[in-house]
Amino acid sequence: MKPAFATPLVALVAVFLSCDRARADVFVLNNGGRVEGTLANPDEKPRDKYVIKTSTGGEITLRRDQVKEFHPTRPEEQEYEQIRPKYPDTVDGHFELAEWCREHKLLAQRKRHLERVIELEPDHAKARAMLGFSKVAGEWKTQDQVRRDRGYVQDKNGRWYLPQQIEENERQKKQKQAESEWYAKIKRWREWLNDQRSADAEALIQKIDDPNAVAALKHGLQREAVPEVRKLYVEALARTGAPDAWRVLTKLSLEDPVDEIRMTCLDYLEKQPNTGAVDVYIKGLKHKNNAMVNRAALGLARMKDPRALRPLIDALVTTHTFIIDPGTAGNISSTFNSAGGGTFSFGGGGQKSEDRPVQNATVRDALVSMAGGANFDYDVRAWKNWFAARKKAEMKNVDVRRD
Repeated sequence: MKPAFATPLVALVAVFLSCDRARADVFVLNNGGRVEGTLANPDEKPRDKYVIKTSTGGEITLRRDQVKEFHPTRPEEQEYEQIRPKYPDTVDGHFELAEWCREHKLLAQRKRHLERVIELEPDHAKARAMLGFSKVAGEWKTQDQVRRDRGYVQDKNGRWYLPQQIEENERQKKQKQAESEWYAKIKRWREWLNDQRSADAEALIQKIDDPNAVAALKHGLQREAVPEVRKLYVEALARTGAPDAWRVLTKLSLEDPVDEIRMTCLDYLEKQPNTGAVDVYIKGLKHKNNAMVNRAALGLARMKDPRALRPLIDALVTTHTFIIDPGTAGNISSTFNSAGGGTFSFGGGGQKSEDRPVQNATVRDALVSMAGGANFDYDVRAWKNWFAARKKAEMKNVDVRRD
């Protein structure tokens, strides 16, 4: 006679097919099979074996190492099996039982009873609503059906989107993956720049023109202190031609502490004019730091956008706050931080602040370069009169063309 532990898989499958799944404990086996029945030795500790009673009255014994997972029947499920036969196969009977299942968190059983309700009474509004139906144009439809009617489809994870949204999500996913790869490449090549592979690294960086590399290049610039490497990154950004790249170059053209980096950015921006840079420079004309005002003016001179004329006129003379030492009044020195910000300081105590007007030579030069020969130096009123006459002539030309 074979021992009970050696129960063949064929017998286990037979037991599985014969058990009442709603009542049975589930035993998932290491070999991929499963057995359903009632655990007859629940109090055994430590556990050496599982003694399982089947619905047909038989008994199976499994070693502990044969069972991968054990899923016992909940007490609520056992109670459900006892009370289920007491409810009639009617609309009211199934609806009441569905409510009992809801209260006891037996969601699968609840769903089965609600489905039976609408089989018996298709227009049962409460049961329909509990199953997720809504009435659309006189027809009961699930939320999934409503979504499909509206053109929605499910993605790989079962979430509902319009087809174009799924395409956009896939595009963004691929973009993030490509960006992540660029982070790794640029980090690796930056390390190579410090050893015998520096020539290879420089050649690889000089070939970058993928817009997906912009985020990694921007990150590299934020961490990089060596001007030569920063310039390599700036040149790579320009080659990508991406809008984000131009925004980074515009910011650097104003804030980078290295003159060569700022000028390199301006060279690329001048070759690829964009209104975004002009807007940033116009805003920069109102900066509290006088150095930033003049850097913005230089950028506008290179852009040659006529929208900058009036803001430049307003920035010919700007007011800035200075710290005054009564003992050394008139002796002012300035220092600027890496972002282009500046402070004016003096020795001694008793300091006070004072607002002073400053004539901005770079602003004036920018105006002269864009004014077609006009030059009123720092005479703001004369520049405004010139600008008004220019606008009037432009409007007259427009009217003539219309006629």
